[in-house]
Amino acid sequence: MAGLDPSLTVARLSSPWEYDDTSPNCTECHTGFHHLNRRHHCRLCGRVFCNTCSSQRSLIPPSSIVLTPKGGKKASRLHSDG
Repeated sequence: MAGLDPSLTVARLSSPWEYDDTSPNCTECHTGFHHLNRRHHCRLCGRVFCNTCSSQRSLIPPSSIVLTPKGGKKASRLHSDG
């Protein structure tokens, strides 16, 4: 995968989960999200991608999976306690 950002492929300990309200566009292609173009959270890096850019699947070691934020994936950064 030439040209792929290494920070998207290497698991980091405690990778932050991007909240929906801070991710109006796909991390890769920058297409805006709406009711037909939905968000997909990567379990490896925690970033948000559109369906086209998240069409590839891979096995991720359990120790590298980014868990959803407190309150669930739709939780707003403004409403989380932290």
